[in-house]
Amino acid sequence: MPQHVQVIYQNKNPDNRVFTVPDKHKNHLPDRLASTPGDNIAEYAGKLCYDSLLKPKGRSSGPYHEHIHEVGHLSVYAHAVETFSVSYGKDPADGLAAMAALHCRPGVWVTSVSRVEFRFSISLRAIIEWEQHGPEGQNAATAACLHSMLLQYLRPQFPLTLAPVKADNEYPMVAPDLFIRPCDPLGEREQWVSLYMSGVSRDLLQELVRHHYQANPSVRSTRYCDESGAKTVMPPAAAHNAHARGIALFARIYAQRNYTAMFTAAKDLGLNEKAARGVARSCLLGATETELVYSLSRFQAKHILGLRVRPHADQEISDLADKMREALLPVWGAL
Repeated sequence: MPQHVQVIYQNKNPDNRVFTVPDKHKNHLPDRLASTPGDNIAEYAGKLCYDSLLKPKGRSSGPYHEHIHEVGHLSVYAHAVETFSVSYGKDPADGLAAMAALHCRPGVWVTSVSRVEFRFSISLRAIIEWEQHGPEGQNAATAACLHSMLLQYLRPQFPLTLAPVKADNEYPMVAPDLFIRPCDPLGEREQWVSLYMSGVSRDLLQELVRHHYQANPSVRSTRYCDESGAKTVMPPAAAHNAHARGIALFARIYAQRNYTAMFTAAKDLGLNEKAARGVARSCLLGATETELVYSLSRFQAKHILGLRVRPHADQEISDLADKMREALLPVWGAL
């Protein structure tokens, strides 16, 4: 299968979020991906990992989000990123206190600072995990106020994502001398998209994972998914050589046989299906084809394209960078 890259989620402005289901998964049941675009990107990313979106026995949208909160696998909520400004014209100390409350929080980036205002981008995961992070000695009232106002703005757009998240009622909802508002994403570190990628190898992930600043991947899980029929990605350098293609085909057939045999042996030892697949995946090739959701900022996209669209880059990720550029040009223009 050739490489495929598609923009599936974009936050154009505080009132316009767009989620597009890839063609492969358009025939899902109507109770799946049944919420807002912001909720749906998290559900899609999670169900892609477990190959569960099209399964009849899968969870509908509401129970799915409840389950994710129960098990704590919150990485799917890092795909959506929102931008806000905080104004503090009367007293700069209020602005410093608000900015300090954002420090040491994964998924939060202060993107610009002036004498009367600062802007920041924040993932939904950071809002969910608000109580787990932040600097020691922070102003608790200011931090709680910020959290309350973020929840107030974002609940309508992320009702299932934020349903279990409670604001700290010990502090007032409105802080004196602070004004927070959602903003259009403007700078390169504020503009984010989510990409659906397929036709890539798991070896490629070792290259892609290096680009982790302002980026978040959700990858098909070999522990949960049946990979007995998985295809492999032909190394581009070997694609036009008959002998090399024959070697790759032999390796694939041998790996699939070993995968199936190992899974059966693990089941015979009494392991459940998930554990048995976790054992069997040790037989998979690095060239095993996979798919993922990869969210990133415009800043990170330019960084990837600058490094990977070069003659000395690995050919597979260089080809992927070309596909990324094609997908992103209609959204961001020149990169």
